[in-house]
Amino acid sequence: MKLYEIGEEYRAFLAAVEAGDIPEDAITDTLEALDGAFEDKADNTACVIKELLSEAEAIKAEVDALNERAKTKKAHADKLHRYLFAQMKAMGKAGLESARNKLTIKKTPAACVIEDDAELVKYLQERDMDYLVKYEATPKKSEIKKLVQDGTEIPGVSLQTEERLYIK
Repeated sequence: MKLYEIGEEYRAFLAAVEAGDIPEDAITDTLEALDGAFEDKADNTACVIKELLSEAEAIKAEVDALNERAKTKKAHADKLHRYLFAQMKAMGKAGLESARNKLTIKKTPAACVIEDDAELVKYLQERDMDYLVKYEATPKKSEIKKLVQDGTEIPGVSLQTEERLYIK
């Protein structure tokens, strides 16, 4: 019997008790049987939840290990790339072609380099060039929560709680 079926049977049984369809001597035994079945199913379900969470942690650990390996491989490739570039420059070679690779040294497109972001923003603001500045507003939820808890009303903000099942 599934957990929800036990719940349905329990509710149906309670309705039958209220309607007087169940004899007094059968009520206690039936409630105990339903309660025991429910507890067994709930316990088994909790075990499955713990198993799934354990597997999820193991998968996450494997992902982290693979990400670390990928990061190491990328760093090694970057180091070799810089080394090859330096050696080609030292040899005066702008390119090289083989059956498997084509290597070319070229200039990249111009990049905008900003030495001091704060100084540039100040400069742009003084000259009404704010449209060249990107502003990102991110509410500080923990500080807003404190204000609301202290009684400050902020439109569009409310504190919400919910119930949660904890499994240990």
